[in-house]
Amino acid sequence: VNHLSFPGEYGTIYEFNTNEIIDHGILETTSNHIVRKVEHIPSGHLMAIKYLIIPQTKYKESENEKQLKSLMSELETFYMLWECPEIVDCYGYCIHEGHVLLCMEMMDMSLRKLYIEVRDKREVFAETLVGYIFVKIINALVFCKEKGIMHRDIKPNNILINKK
Repeated sequence: VNHLSFPGEYGTIYEFNTNEIIDHGILETTSNHIVRKVEHIPSGHLMAIKYLIIPQTKYKESENEKQLKSLMSELETFYMLWECPEIVDCYGYCIHEGHVLLCMEMMDMSLRKLYIEVRDKREVFAETLVGYIFVKIINALVFCKEKGIMHRDIKPNNILINKK
């Protein structure tokens, strides 16, 4: 908790400090979280930080426990998947001002945004690109299955890609 480590810098562990990040704006907002693009100054890495609210309700103890269990499950699952090249890297998670900050690899866009870009240009996806994307998705799902994990929210918004 409150430590970051980046691929290619094995053995280097950074203490998380909000004064050492530059916020480049919001990438995504949902009812459950906000994702921001940030730069980690000491390492020079760009990363996405997913801000997850730590549940705190005075009157519904069982609801708090349920939400906290779900949050902990997401964090544990993310760490179990770090070895898979088709799944976004997790650099660490931090606790800050009532939030869990899930620090992860910065990606260019979601599959949904790519689809919209292609559609707006009145182009079509190359079959080789579609095949490549689907093979990567299948590889990630097979890896999850081998770890005993079932992803229950597979959709174009949750499939992140880099343009390169």
